[in-house]
Amino acid sequence: MQTMLQHPSSYGVTQDVGKYSREKAAKLIRYFSARCSNGRVSVAVDDHNAITSTLPENMINYNSEIDPQQGIVRFSAPRTFPIMFRQEEFMVDGVFPDLA
Repeated sequence: MQTMLQHPSSYGVTQDVGKYSREKAAKLIRYFSARCSNGRVSVAVDDHNAITSTLPENMINYNSEIDPQQGIVRFSAPRTFPIMFRQEEFMVDGVFPDLA
């Protein structure tokens, strides 16, 4: 099962897991990414309330920006360098994986 969940070019099984999780009202999913070679756990958030705090010391405003002309997505928190992703980082052999 883990091999199917980490398939590098097909999201079919992961889409099914996401659909099932949403039907069961899961707010977030922890998983090992097929594209992350260091073995760290990734998180998919379906309900932002799962990671939202009402305590001022835990609140951080993030900016997100999409540049469709350059194919870049940027995320940044105050006083930090932005994290950027290029669309090529999500491609396998030059094409986007099948979504299911």
